[in-house]
Amino acid sequence: MATQKEGSFVRWQCIRIAQFGHVANLILTFAVASLGFSVTLLQDLRHGRSAPCLLCIWAIADFALLGSIALGILCAMNRLWDFRETAQIARRREDLEQDGKLTRQEIDARLEYQREANRKRGELSWTLFYWQIGTFGVGIVFLLLAFVFSLLVNEGPVQV
Repeated sequence: MATQKEGSFVRWQCIRIAQFGHVANLILTFAVASLGFSVTLLQDLRHGRSAPCLLCIWAIADFALLGSIALGILCAMNRLWDFRETAQIARRREDLEQDGKLTRQEIDARLEYQREANRKRGELSWTLFYWQIGTFGVGIVFLLLAFVFSLLVNEGPVQV
C-alpha cells in the first residue's frame, strides 16, 4: 500500500487496482458456482420432463457463464501482463536515470512506445472486465429462467 507521502492519487490508484481484482475474482467465482448449479439443474432436467425450449434456455445460460469464466481468466492474465510490463518500464527508467547520460525528456521519449502499449493493455483489461460482467448477467438471467421453467414443467401449475 502507498504511504501518505505519495499523495492521495497514488493511494486511490492502489485501492482501485486492488478493488478491480477483487470484483473480477468475485464475478469469476460466482460464474463458476452458477455453472455448477447449472450442471445439477441439467441432471434434474434429464430425469424429468423437459421441453426443447427449456434446454435451449439452459444452453444459453451455460454458454454465457462459460464465456464469463473465459473472459475473467483472460482479464486476470492481461492484468498480470500489464503489471509485468509496468515493472519492466519502471526498471528500464531507473536504469536509464542511473546511467546519467540522458535527460528526463529523452528517457520519456525512449519509454513512450512501451507506455502506450501498456496503456492499451490496461484499456483491454477494462473491456474484458465489462464483458465478463455482461456475460455473467446474461448467464444468470437465463439460468434463473431455466430454473423457473423447469419447476413449472416438472411440477405443473402451482396449486394454492
